[in-house]
This record gives sequence, structure tokens and C-alpha cells, in this order.
Amino acid sequence: MTNKELIASIASESGMTQVDVAKVMDAFTKAIAENVAKNDKVVVQGLGSFELKAKPARTGRNPHTGETINIAASNAVAFKATKSLKDFLNA
Repeated sequence: MTNKELIASIASESGMTQVDVAKVMDAFTKAIAENVAKNDKVVVQGLGSFELKAKPARTGRNPHTGETINIAASNAVAFKATKSLKDFLNA
């Protein structure tokens, strides 16, 4: 499902306009990104939680040459689904 399809689906279910839903979706994703960037855990009831995970620096291997390379430390977003979402998907 694309973002456009998701917005259309939510607009259809909620009775809101697609423009209004798009604004809400933008604000929703921005709020999640900003808070996760501050290392705050964001919990969305019925969906799951988003949190920042630090990935340490490590060595890897270039698959083409076999050369050992250094991979810098980075941050990633981890998502953990709620039990209710898992139960819905496995029903």
C-alpha cells in the first residue's frame, strides 16, 4: 500500500478529506521522527512502539573484492508491534 492509498483509505473510513488526512499523517510521522531522534520511546496504542537503537561501529567485508572495510556507528529506528496487532495478524 502506498502513502496515497493509505490516505485515501483513512479518508474513506473517517469521512475526512484526503487533504486533511495527509496533513494529519505528515504531523504524525514528523512527531514520531522528532521524538525518536530525541531518544524518546513513542508508543502508539494498538499499533506498537518506535525507539532509537544505536548500532555500534563494526568491520564488514566488501562482497565484490573481499576487502575488509570499517562500517561507522549509526542509529536506526526499531519498531515493536503490540500484542493486539500480533493477535490480529495471526487470527
